Amino acid sequence: MNITFTAPGDSFQTLLVSAPHADVSVRADDITEAIIEITGPEDIVRQANAVVAAGIWTLNLPDAPASTFTTGNGNMTVGTNRGMVIQAGSVSGDVFFGGGNVTFTGDVRISQPEPVTVAIRIPRGTQLITRMRSGDLSTAGELGGVDHQGQSGQVRIAHAHDISAETASGDVSVRQVETVATIRTASGDVRVDGGTRIDVQAASGDVHFAATADCVLFARTASGDIRIRRFGHQVNANTRTASGDVRDS
Repeated sequence: MNITFTAPGDSFQTLLVSAPHADVSVRADDITEAIIEITGPEDIVRQANAVVAAGIWTLNLPDAPASTFTTGNGNMTVGTNRGMVIQAGSVSGDVFFGGGNVTFTGDVRISQPEPVTVAIRIPRGTQLITRMRSGDLSTAGELGGVDHQGQSGQVRIAHAHDISAETASGDVSVRQVETVATIRTASGDVRVDGGTRIDVQAASGDVHFAATADCVLFARTASGDIRIRRFGHQVNANTRTASGDVRDS
């Protein structure tokens, strides 16, 4: 199912996206009308809403339905995620998530649900705020700023004035940032080009930085390499890695 929301480009300065489980792509262009297009399962898409208030265009998507195991003896609802459905001839043994044993007898079929995708076009220079649990975020064009929080998914930012990104699992790539970039990831590689003050912390993953101006860099990773490319600029670098190499050129 598809649904489209529109808003005048001059009616908001910030876009707030709350999408628990979705892949989100944002393009910033010289446009007068902003557009949000959502594609996915009907029960998710029908509950989506987008409202402009106090200069903020807010998009809310509902959580995914609970997972269901379909067996010869009936259904079992086991939790909330992206809606995976498992069908089996029969299930015997203990079923625990986080402990215990799972034993399947008979045929097992796993069907992946239709993904939720969100495609957005907003005016150049708009502030972007995203709150996601699982799913990728990608942007194109110049944004005024990006504030992202996610648990699992790749983050790819093309161009922003400033960036704050936090993810538990997933790579973060920033092609161009003008001023401040603050990035935290528990597991994933980080790549940043540009900026005047860059602060990167990764529990597990490599950090790559390329300077486009004189800047201050804080780069820390518990397990991974740090690569700095100065390109003739003065970089006041403060680096630390517990397990990995630091290469500065």
